[in-house]
Amino acid sequence: MNQPAIPRLYGAFAACLLMLCASHTSLAQRSASKSTKLELTTVPTVPEGIVDKVAFFVHADPNFFTLEDLRRYGGNINIIKDGERMEAMKYFSLGREVTIVDDQATCVVDVALGPESMSAPSIKSEPRKQNSEVLTYWAEIVHTMPVRVTLSDADGNVLDGFEVNTPNVVRYGNESISTIESSKGSFSYSKGFLRFDNADAVRNRLKSFEGQRFVRRKAVLKQLSKVIDELETRLFFLETKHEIDIHVGKGKHDYSALELAQEQAIDAFKAGNVDALDAPIATWNAWTDMVDFTNKKAKVTKKVAIGLHLNLAVSHLYRNEFGPAAEALSAARGLAIGDPATLAKCDLLLDRLSKRRRAEVANPNLVVPSKDEVER
Repeated sequence: MNQPAIPRLYGAFAACLLMLCASHTSLAQRSASKSTKLELTTVPTVPEGIVDKVAFFVHADPNFFTLEDLRRYGGNINIIKDGERMEAMKYFSLGREVTIVDDQATCVVDVALGPESMSAPSIKSEPRKQNSEVLTYWAEIVHTMPVRVTLSDADGNVLDGFEVNTPNVVRYGNESISTIESSKGSFSYSKGFLRFDNADAVRNRLKSFEGQRFVRRKAVLKQLSKVIDELETRLFFLETKHEIDIHVGKGKHDYSALELAQEQAIDAFKAGNVDALDAPIATWNAWTDMVDFTNKKAKVTKKVAIGLHLNLAVSHLYRNEFGPAAEALSAARGLAIGDPATLAKCDLLLDRLSKRRRAEVANPNLVVPSKDEVER
């Protein structure tokens, strides 16, 4: 007669256990953050005086990619936009227009296209807009091609360099295209649409010389567009906003000191007054000494410590205190192993650190001009 009570007792015990687990989780120490933006002008990573006559060389096997490929936008409409952007570049550096030259350059940008690799085409389909009973087909290809870039002065001294190696998803088919029509030294574009009626037609066209060149042309121009985005941050003064995250601890302990430091830091970054970060930095340094990796109930656990080191890294970074910034960033990376999201934050700060350090070496004691002093 007492047997039916056993499931009820077990259920009550399980519910109690779940409540205890939930309570323990809620009391666990963790890190939280608030964000703000810092308005600043980035400085070139090369001496600003050489950014005057810039030579832009693309190095590639002629069987792979040529100047004609760059000029021949005939293909997807988006290629035209990327290509025209590269052809019609106009930049200013401290009031003077930067010109793109073939020789007698003051700054040389060398772009080397690496070997390509691509995924098998993923064939997709959808009903045509004009006739919903008929399908149209296209392919999406993941294309990877490392691009290495160096920036040198007129004497060939390499001053900076970087690599772009992010993949591009290239579409082939079911898209607006343009075709070049040349006559007597001039050319014009005629718009059309690249459409396929079945999957085999897409695959067969992709195997052709023109199909492969179409995909490659798109992928290369996408990569070169990314190269230009990165070059802008290294050759020119850019007015920008950097997002800043300031972390605190959360849990059963008293974190009011960290919350005060967070408020002080947010106010300092908003005002662009990095000298006002002295007090928060002192607080974070004191709290990093309290880290305890063995006790999950400790006041400063690994998660809280990562946030503190990131606070120190970003604060020292924008005070141009590069040594302490690198130390704090190294400590954060060491604790964040196995945490892709936090490692991505570290990589972002590392990129900013590298550029600010190079800019300081290339342009020491430079007074950044105001908006009114420079023609843009």
